Amino acid sequence: MICWDDKLYMDDKVEKNFAKYQKRIVNKSHLGCFCIVVADNPENSLEIYASRTPWFRYQISKGVRIVGVAASYDRALDLLVKIIEDVRKDRGKVDTAAIRKFFGV
Repeated sequence: MICWDDKLYMDDKVEKNFAKYQKRIVNKSHLGCFCIVVADNPENSLEIYASRTPWFRYQISKGVRIVGVAASYDRALDLLVKIIEDVRKDRGKVDTAAIRKFFGV
């Protein structure tokens, strides 16, 4: 099951055509994109997955909260930096607990 976070971060390419990228994720397209998710392990904070990989498909079957979508890995890293900056502004620090609280987990 996929949970799309209310604070979903997107790069400019995804933002222009989110429906297309959402279909790539949901329909297991071979084209794919990169998703930033809240880590399943509570000791970790965020993870980046290529949406077309078997491991990501497994994560979806367990339930995953997507907090960011990017067209490429480099753009996913840029989004990760933006998320960290926003967490620091909102929570005053950046650690696993602050990131999880920022996304309501």
